[in-house]
This record gives sequence, structure tokens and C-alpha cells, in this order.
Amino acid sequence: MYHNVLAIISLGFLASFVNDYAIINLFHTMEKNNCPCQTKNRQTLNMITYGKAAINLFFYLRIIYVLDKKKFNALKKRIERNQKNKNKTKKR
Repeated sequence: MYHNVLAIISLGFLASFVNDYAIINLFHTMEKNNCPCQTKNRQTLNMITYGKAAINLFFYLRIIYVLDKKKFNALKKRIERNQKNKNKTKKR
């Protein structure tokens, strides 16, 4: 279950990183080909995309750091214990 959670989180962030790469690559291609369309907005969006990618990388590394196996297993046990207690109260 731990590896499944990490895989799902990684896939979600991977989609975001691929999107950021595509946007940055598009802006660099437009700049390289001297596209005259909205250069001010393009520069602003380029910088914002770099910032977004950096923030996403920070959050991804932080989530991976926080979700180590010991904490994850302790959380899983707590959830299972709570579910057992709820089932006992329903039977009464």
C-alpha cells in the first residue's frame, strides 16, 4: 500500500512537471523563432512557470520525506483501529 501511495503521488506530480516542461519549451521555441506575439506576457508567464515548477518540486520532496514507511504504517494501524471501533459500535 505504501508503494501504491508513492506511485500515485509521483504520477500526479509527474503530470505537472511534464506540463511545466511543455510550457517552458513552447516559450523558448517562440523566443527562438522571434515570435512577436505578446512578449511581455510571455516573459511573465515563463517566470511564473519556473516558480511553479520549483514550488511543485519542493512540495513533492516534502511529501516524500514526510511519508516514510514508519509514519505511514503507524497511520495505517490507527485507521484500521478506528474502523474496528466503528464496527463494534454498529453491532450493538
